[in-house]
Amino acid sequence: MKRTRIAVLLGCALLMLTGCGDKTTEDGLTYRTADGEAVITGYEGESSVAIIPSELDGCPVVTVETLPDTVEAALLPDGVDIEGGSGLRCLVAGEDCALSGLPDGCAVYEDADFSGLELEGLYLDSGAVFGLAGDSAVLLAVPESAELYAVPDEVNGCAVRYMGASALDGAEALTSLTLNSEMGFAAELLDDFERLGADIPEYSVTADYKITIEAAEAINAARAGTDLPEIAPDIGLVRAAHQRIAELGEVYGFTRPDGSSVYDLLDELGVEYTLATGYNHRDSDYANMLKSMIDYMAENESNPESALMSEYIGLAAGLGDDASEYPYVMSGYVASRTQTTLTENLVNYELRDGRLVPVSSTTALLSAVFPAEQYGREVAEPDASFYESSPNLRVIQLGEGSAIDPHPPEGCAVIRTGDDAGYGTISGVYVVSNNSDIYVLSSKDCYIYWDCGSGNDSANILREIDGVPVRYIRSSAFDNADIDTIMLPDICGFEPDCADLFASKYKIYVYNADIETVTDPGEMINTEYMSVRLSSQLCDEINELRGSDSIRSSFELMLAAEVLASEQEELFGTTRPSGESWSSIFSERGVDWDQGRIFIKSFTDITEASSFIEQTAGKFAPVQEAGHSFELTAIGAFMGSEKLYLCALAITE
Repeated sequence: MKRTRIAVLLGCALLMLTGCGDKTTEDGLTYRTADGEAVITGYEGESSVAIIPSELDGCPVVTVETLPDTVEAALLPDGVDIEGGSGLRCLVAGEDCALSGLPDGCAVYEDADFSGLELEGLYLDSGAVFGLAGDSAVLLAVPESAELYAVPDEVNGCAVRYMGASALDGAEALTSLTLNSEMGFAAELLDDFERLGADIPEYSVTADYKITIEAAEAINAARAGTDLPEIAPDIGLVRAAHQRIAELGEVYGFTRPDGSSVYDLLDELGVEYTLATGYNHRDSDYANMLKSMIDYMAENESNPESALMSEYIGLAAGLGDDASEYPYVMSGYVASRTQTTLTENLVNYELRDGRLVPVSSTTALLSAVFPAEQYGREVAEPDASFYESSPNLRVIQLGEGSAIDPHPPEGCAVIRTGDDAGYGTISGVYVVSNNSDIYVLSSKDCYIYWDCGSGNDSANILREIDGVPVRYIRSSAFDNADIDTIMLPDICGFEPDCADLFASKYKIYVYNADIETVTDPGEMINTEYMSVRLSSQLCDEINELRGSDSIRSSFELMLAAEVLASEQEELFGTTRPSGESWSSIFSERGVDWDQGRIFIKSFTDITEASSFIEQTAGKFAPVQEAGHSFELTAIGAFMGSEKLYLCALAITE
């Protein structure tokens, strides 16, 4: 029996010598390995910090048995337990770490989130403990005995960009705290900052981070009871918003002064997001601006129907243009790093390869608007499934700068914001549900009749849409339609070159605001249709006299002449009722011109008007004294209470 027992003891002694002997790392950590696991047994180094490795000799580190009281800070990887460390003031532990034997007042960070910074080292500076992450540093603990402490701008060559939630836990002597201007911090510290009267630099990233925390709290309170995720401050978004303040002082809006997108700034700063959006606000009162912006964002971001389910926020507020009526400006970003689908303007999108692809519609659409980018992502060409979901789609509107080239089914038009509409540029689109007629909204504050539905037997053109007048017909609006009649509002005109074509091909009915319809040209004096007809006839007559086609008519000039004609009842002549010269109408209507000429005539008998074309053509046909030929001409007619007034304009470009 004894012999057997001795053999067992000898076997154990032999095992300790060959597999359980303590070793020491270059950093001074002592350890042993057994059964494929490593255990830290102590520390013999001179540093006040201990960085625990995840493995030693190919074995995962599972436990730190003890650290001497000379070690003030330690960094544990995931899954490593610690059983003692009497001198620890700060411990950063990864996931699934069991912590015991720690002294009171030790600042503990378990699976810590330092606003996206992942710590890879520790550094002590005058009693303060910092975590290091690349070129950034996190303040983990202020000096225990400090009464006054100012967070430095950098330590060990790293910019101090964040302050951990437990940084003040052991600082019982602290009475005053000053933050640097470029840092974020845990929301839990706000109460301590208020108690200490912490000095936060005005209009700084740090001050903006405080605003962001307050906004996040307001949004989360408004989101309570919904399935929306809690929104968290993000230092990258704060920095982007902070940089936008100076840009908003230069150019207020959602495009940067250099013309680039506000989302380009997120990319420049390396901010990670799948989808994002921005907010702007300005005011004459700083406090009112903050409240208005946060209230608006809280209401908007707590709406479960919102397209973007934001998870992160960054806000900044400061001074913009001091000469502005609203000197204070505010910028904000909200973003998600997980969302890959959204619904906007009845269109369902999927994020594919960094671009938003329209995949379907929530209802059968007649028109769809695809901006160049949306929520920080380029909009791609629609998937075939999108067209399948909207078989009656009549028009796709592309945003200005859009790079996509959609290939819609036959009968679906593609128009682009900012393109020439014939009268102004395109800014919107409207489709009539009962006959599929297309109208586009023009930069001239009116609608343009763009395309007649192919199944219509007549064109019944609206006089206005939602209070906005329909003022113009595109020259090719009827190319794909088989119609014989046009019902035309009295305020709607068209390119004068089309006047003869329309008159010969279609029966024209003109109606007024009271839906009274006329077909006799003699009764159409006060209509755009008659002005267009007269302008066209005037051009033809001038060109015939000149023996060339050098004169072309202009819808813009026709409208200018019409205004002057309408003013003749009040004050006949070349001086307008305002006292300005007749030529001021060019500036009002945005007409570029070099030289101009006007011809005004009044008639007491409407039958005399037939001689106006011949008289006026003779005035504009010759080459002028300065050697210029008038290249554009237009005419306007106005029926006053007793007289008919006619004006003709011509300019050189």
